[in-house]
Amino acid sequence: MRGPWTHPFRGGFALQPGHQFLGVLRDHVGDAHVGRRVGRRELGDADFYRGLQYYLKTYAYTPVDSHDLEKAFADGTGHNVEAFFDQWIFKPGHPVLDTTWTYDDAGKAVVLKVKQTQDTSDGTPIYTLPLVVGLLRNASSNAVERQKVTLDQAEQEFRLPAATKPDCTPLLCSPARPVATAIV
Repeated sequence: MRGPWTHPFRGGFALQPGHQFLGVLRDHVGDAHVGRRVGRRELGDADFYRGLQYYLKTYAYTPVDSHDLEKAFADGTGHNVEAFFDQWIFKPGHPVLDTTWTYDDAGKAVVLKVKQTQDTSDGTPIYTLPLVVGLLRNASSNAVERQKVTLDQAEQEFRLPAATKPDCTPLLCSPARPVATAIV
């Protein structure tokens, strides 16, 4: 059974006056909302909306596809978005992460192990993901220390400096999921 996460983004619809572009993406493709969220975080709000505006003006009343969107974002923002579109729009699937952690008392570090476990037999890639790991330092004060890491391999280990063992399980936050996920 194929679900909405298994298909690459495909276009072929014409933009009409009054269309809510982001709604069109959401209606046509299951993965598009993830790609939209990640793209907005990677480019920043100003460039994301500049690229979107350029796209809407350039392709008004014409049939479009994903490649037109990629070209418009590149031309409208000056950013190379090829790798982003290749990973999030043109290829099927989504990242599936398996995470574990331990505390290295001698090395004063949280050792975070992350595996990408998605099935890649259908062309789903091993993703490059900027991630934020949150370490709770003092449960009574809710002090969270955030550390950025980049996941770009099927299996990866990160050593995060930590003078003491975190008070609870570290939290992982990706650009596609603004809500933190507990690492189990």
